Amino acid sequence: MKTRTDRMSVDPDRGRDAVAAALAAVDAVGPGTHPPTSGTSPEASFGRGLGARGAAVVALLSGAQDTRARHLRRIRAGLEDARQSVQRISGADHRAAGAVADAGKPTGDGDHR
Repeated sequence: MKTRTDRMSVDPDRGRDAVAAALAAVDAVGPGTHPPTSGTSPEASFGRGLGARGAAVVALLSGAQDTRARHLRRIRAGLEDARQSVQRISGADHRAAGAVADAGKPTGDGDHR
């Protein structure tokens, strides 16, 4: 039975393009906006019952926007980590390929390294 060794491989151009596209998508979503408030209390505008409900809705929407912004920051941080990983892996692949090429060069006495 033949054993197969998995190795991480990254096409640096495709990796960079994928991360850049994902970052652009996150940026396109944007941070969102908080619900508008007119400065007038909801109770003054709608009465006590509707005003309390309106205030609760505004508070919920505000909390949802904060959660959304926090998640987008986490996604962005993860994508920045991915971008750095692509650079490190492709750099290591490049150095390894150079070392392999150097290992096959003649040493000058007719022998190979």
